[in-house]
Amino acid sequence: MMKITMLPKFIIATVFLCMPLTGQAQADYEEIGGKVVIEAESLDLTGSSWVKESSIAGATGDEKAYIRYAGASFNTNPDKGKIEATIKINTTGKYLFKWRTLQGGSGHDDANDSWLKFSGENVDFYAEKEDSKAYPKGYEGKKINETAIIPNDKGPGEKGAFKIWSCCQTNVWLWWAKTWDKNSHFIFVEFDKPGIYTMEISGRSIGNIIDRITLSNDPKDVNEPTSSSGDSETPENDFRLAVSTFDLSKSGIAIYPNPAQGFLNIKGLKNTTAKIDLIDALGRVLPADMQQQNTNTIRINTTTLAPGLYFVRIGQLGQSAFVVK
Repeated sequence: MMKITMLPKFIIATVFLCMPLTGQAQADYEEIGGKVVIEAESLDLTGSSWVKESSIAGATGDEKAYIRYAGASFNTNPDKGKIEATIKINTTGKYLFKWRTLQGGSGHDDANDSWLKFSGENVDFYAEKEDSKAYPKGYEGKKINETAIIPNDKGPGEKGAFKIWSCCQTNVWLWWAKTWDKNSHFIFVEFDKPGIYTMEISGRSIGNIIDRITLSNDPKDVNEPTSSSGDSETPENDFRLAVSTFDLSKSGIAIYPNPAQGFLNIKGLKNTTAKIDLIDALGRVLPADMQQQNTNTIRINTTTLAPGLYFVRIGQLGQSAFVVK
């Protein structure tokens, strides 16, 4: 078994977004190509009041699962039943936040909201509707060019968190993330610098369900949030996969056979000490048996992998998909 170390940068080809990260990255998820996608069931629920379930049909992801808040309702305290996740942002700018949710209650406002907060020294977390911009109560703001932004404190929420609600369609999956009752504003997060930021989701209404979480800095999403994929009933939109024009083969890297049957070769490496990760379709980094075949080829044993879609991430060069039969 060879020991493989990490090279610092990479570019992407055919990539599943927002895979949980391990090791030196020190973040749970990562933005790639201006998009973040998190399957809610991949969040660490330890110590929270959220549970993972799959009994309701229509959830996205390979597990077809989602998370449901099973704790007490906290209408004024966003610190209860909390999930925390760190996100590595590489591309700065303004991102539209959405999640895919299901209102499981019997009434139009039952089990329909949760608390959301983003924090970090260089993050701006706010709600916006046309020319109206609001911050959650208690938000501390950020610094841009060493000038503090002072929030107007007119937005809904508590302790820097927004109440994110959905409305009026029970037991239906919806792309929805808005705040401010009767004056609905979309949710935005601006990242001033590349870095690692913290997202917090807390329980507000017992029974609220979340399936998938997305951030996008695509201009068509940021500038026209009403028509973005977040309001679509099609979950397999362009949030799911980002295909770069960069082809690994152009760098002289060959990954074969594909589909893999027993093994996968990675040939053409100029540096066989590059970190190579084996990742499943949920973004989990898997243990891998890797052996160096010669000065520029590494072989991965795939006999222990179940049939399905996987990814190989090469530290310096990016990531490529392959199928195990």
